Amino acid sequence: MYMLTTRLYQIDEAYRQAKEERKVSFLDRGAVGDTLFAILSHKLGNMDAQDMAVYKSVCKQRLPASLSEKVDVLLYLDVCPTECHRRITTLRNNDAEKGIPLEYLESVDLVYFELLMQWQGNKKGEYHEMNIGECPPIVFLRWDRFGKTEDVISVLEEVAAHARKYPTVTFASGNSKMHVATVDDVKTAYHMLCQTDFIQHNTTEPVLINWLLPHDNSFRRVVMFFLSIAAHVVMCE
Repeated sequence: MYMLTTRLYQIDEAYRQAKEERKVSFLDRGAVGDTLFAILSHKLGNMDAQDMAVYKSVCKQRLPASLSEKVDVLLYLDVCPTECHRRITTLRNNDAEKGIPLEYLESVDLVYFELLMQWQGNKKGEYHEMNIGECPPIVFLRWDRFGKTEDVISVLEEVAAHARKYPTVTFASGNSKMHVATVDDVKTAYHMLCQTDFIQHNTTEPVLINWLLPHDNSFRRVVMFFLSIAAHVVMCE
């Protein structure tokens, strides 16, 4: 509860500074991120049903549905859990993060993925029970190989100038002409992602993906790629 309250205060203060003092404010994680870790803690058995019910009740009262109106853009740096684990154990190597298993990072990645898809596609589910409101515009950046600060600044300048195209997600009934329809399609696309820096794709047409496929790492990375090139992703159910 403390972290949730802190996040809400930080967002309110950042919004005040932006509106009254004309400052540019950045937050490394918002209140919605805190709700994700609460959901994950419940899924992993670290928060019982009663505690989760209390947490959801507080969210409904204190996490305003208009929260997204105070956020101009959400910048999401997408990194696969394996690479995150490598950075934790070899690059960061600090005592506070020692012993974090790859399986936990996989769980964090999955929870974020499910939220981002449901939030963008306005698909009702457990995340909407948290009263998170409408999804703000999101910029997805592939960050497995890190990136350049200058490139991120250019992206933010496009956002400020209202010149940035954003990805969209729609949930629809099944379609026989899906681009990613089978597990083999996912494997092929993921293999191409791992071998090259960029996949040529015409983003003017919707990308149809079978939402009923397993949401494993390959599936998540393929979907995230299309979102990173601002495609209109249609999730076929």
